[in-house]
Amino acid sequence: MGLSVLFDGLITRRGAPWAIYPDAPRGYLAGEQDPEEDAGVGLVTVNGSPGARAVEVRHRVTRAVVATTFSAPDGSWQVPDLPSLDEYDIIARDHTGTYEDVIVGGQLPYVPA
Repeated sequence: MGLSVLFDGLITRRGAPWAIYPDAPRGYLAGEQDPEEDAGVGLVTVNGSPGARAVEVRHRVTRAVVATTFSAPDGSWQVPDLPSLDEYDIIARDHTGTYEDVIVGGQLPYVPA
């Protein structure tokens, strides 16, 4: 009996009734520093500096809110376990009301090899 048989019953996926491809391999969306870009590229920034803000992930086609989170003070965030063939819009919201929301559309989750 292999390990995959033992763990098949224990591994569950988060339901994705909003997904067009719910059975696609799972990946994640994240705010991470792009190592090939200037400081702050890939992170949530506030007035040019990494910062903590509300982050909302919406399914691009169904418009369903898939996840909400808050970026860390360094601007990083992550939403795991997303069907990788569906596209998502990422919205950074300024809960202080000082700045306009920023939207990055049509993002596909990263699927680790």
